[in-house]
Amino acid sequence: MDNTLEKRIIELESLISFQEHTIDQLNQVMYNQQLQIDGISQQMTAVTSMMKSQNPEDKRTLEEERPPHY
Repeated sequence: MDNTLEKRIIELESLISFQEHTIDQLNQVMYNQQLQIDGISQQMTAVTSMMKSQNPEDKRTLEEERPPHY
């Protein structure tokens, strides 16, 4: 095999290896982000259901609330 051709093949193999590694890292980051999104979504669902289950008499508007210095 020609020396130049062999160098090009080695270069391409090296590039492919680097790209595979980068893709694996990006995949891991995306997986971790999805776990975070799922957790935040569950928290939002829990908070929303808690707020909906509160007694409407307990809810006050901002106008009804007294400022802390009173």
